[in-house]
Amino acid sequence: MLHRLTSAGPISGHEVAKRLRETLGFKPVRLIALTGYGHANDPVQTHEAGFHHHLTKPVDVARILELLETSYAIGTLSSRISQV
Repeated sequence: MLHRLTSAGPISGHEVAKRLRETLGFKPVRLIALTGYGHANDPVQTHEAGFHHHLTKPVDVARILELLETSYAIGTLSSRISQV
């Protein structure tokens, strides 16, 4: 899941990630944060919230595609393993 972090709205992007983690548990979902915030501690906060990757705008489209392809492969592998 690619999610744009924002402080506008009823809940923050970090809170969205935390709630998804609580709901989904260990199911194979990759969370990718897309944000304009690039301070040194920002990637730490997104990781602590449950994101796997922290991308700062402007983002290289090739990098997004690489992460999505990797996430798809991991999800496919995980679903195959759980079916065995």
